[in-house]
This record gives sequence, structure tokens and C-alpha cells, in this order.
Amino acid sequence: ETLITLPQWCVHGDAGKFLEEYGARMSEIERLKLWGGVVDGVAYLHLHNPIIVHGDLKPGNVLIDDLGQPRICDFGISQVFLDETETGFTTTSDHTGTERYLAPELVTSDSTVYPTIPSDIHALGCLGLEFVHLQKPYFHRKNNLRGHIIQDLKRGVPPASDPPKPWAQLWLILRSCWEKNPEARPSAVKVAQLLE
Repeated sequence: ETLITLPQWCVHGDAGKFLEEYGARMSEIERLKLWGGVVDGVAYLHLHNPIIVHGDLKPGNVLIDDLGQPRICDFGISQVFLDETETGFTTTSDHTGTERYLAPELVTSDSTVYPTIPSDIHALGCLGLEFVHLQKPYFHRKNNLRGHIIQDLKRGVPPASDPPKPWAQLWLILRSCWEKNPEARPSAVKVAQLLE
């Protein structure tokens, strides 16, 4: 059986471009709702049977449709888990995600590691920072040409250290997504509940 997906036309392009063009004109509440749509999409993937782990959540992999709704795309390095201990399929790509959005455990292990539900949650928190606060994770790093972001990840430096604005509850949600211990991170369903 073959699964074919036909993409919906997304007139606004990806979320990175959308936020660059419209983000400053949107209220924080509007941007929070936009991120909430991504949270709901990730929750759907993680609750799907079989479970789908995206593995490369970032603004470039979220399209914004003509109604302003986010649509998760690019499942090129996604993992499908048939049960909690076994991967149903893996890709042939060595690529494990985009540095700014990687969970620390994906770069600190000496063995081969694959994206997991907790690593998706870490990236989801990074998206929240970017969507709501218009701040890139590791914003103090312009690029990763010398591997500085990877070094930060290995040293346990979080994607951001101080809340850009006084949204204490949202900041607690983002920080929980970046917990060093992957098992301590909330599920996407829990994040969605906290955003209600």
C-alpha cells in the first residue's frame, strides 16, 4: 500500500518567511495562536498510530496556508514507531535536524541516535520562542559555521536564557520543553493543554 499526500497550496510560504514579513505586525496573542496550531499538529503526529516523530521541526518546515493556519511539512527524516521500543522505518539520511532546533541528547551521545518524541518537544519549544517572541533559538549565534551552537548544546546551554518579555507562564512552558532530561519534557498534548 502506498501513501501519497498532495500538499495544500500555502500562499504565505514557510513560517520563517511569514514571521519575518508579518510577525512584528501581529500581536503576541496571534503569534501564540499560530504556535498553538503547530503544537496541535505535533500532538496529532505523536498520538498517531503508528507514532510519527518529525525529527526536523523548524520554521522552514511549517507552511502557512491562505487562512493563516500552520501546516507541518517535510517529513524527510521522520521516524515511524510501531511500538515504544522499535522503529518501523528509518531514512537513509545522516542528517539529524537543524542545529538551532536540536535537542542536546541528539549531539551529546557517542552512539547513533535518532529523533524521539522528547527531541520533537525540544524543537517545539524553540518554535514557540521564535513564533511568540520573534527570537531565534541561540539568537546570540549568527550562524553555526564554527560549530558554536553544537558546542552550546553539548555544554547544556538552553536556546534562550531570559524571557524576552514578561510572559512568565509561557516562559515556564518553553523552559519545560528544553529540560535537559528528555523524559522530563511535557508531551505535545500537555503543552496544548497549558496553552488553553
